[in-house]
Amino acid sequence: MSEGSIGEISVNGRSYRKPTAPTVVICYDGCDPRYISHGLSAGLFPSISRIISEGFFAIADAAMPTFTNPNNMSIVTGAPPKVHGISGNYYFDQVTGREVMITDASLVSSNTVLAALADAGVQPFDECIRPRAPARPRGRTQKADRPHRGLLRARHNR
Repeated sequence: MSEGSIGEISVNGRSYRKPTAPTVVICYDGCDPRYISHGLSAGLFPSISRIISEGFFAIADAAMPTFTNPNNMSIVTGAPPKVHGISGNYYFDQVTGREVMITDASLVSSNTVLAALADAGVQPFDECIRPRAPARPRGRTQKADRPHRGLLRARHNR
C-alpha cells in the first residue's frame, strides 16, 4: 500500500483516486439486482432512487465463491480471494476437526482500501447493517442463524 500521485492511493496492485467528497458504497448482500429494480419501479425506495439519480450507481460482479465473507473482503480490499485469503464463510480447523465461522481479520492476508485511505489522510467509516432474520422455532438452528460479525474492519486499525 502506498500513496501515489496527489489524490491517489494504491493497494493490492490497484490505484484509486482519493475521494473529494463523502463517498458511500452500499452492498446488498444476497440481493438479486431485480429486487432493487422492482422496488425502484414500485416507488418503494425513494432514498435509493435519489442516490441513483444524484450520484453514481453500478452493479458489481460477485467474487467467487459467492459467499458473504469473500465478497465483503473483495469489496474492501479491491482484490479477489486469492489475494486477501478469505475464500469462504467458514474454515476447517485441523486441530479440533471442526468447521469454524470466520468472524475476525486473523486470516486476512492483504491490506484494505479503507486502511490505505486512512494512511492517506481520509477518514473512512465502515458499517455492516444486516436485516434481522425471522425467528426460528427453538431447537432448529442452522449455520445461517448464527450471528454474522463481518470482516469489514479487517486491517483497518493497524
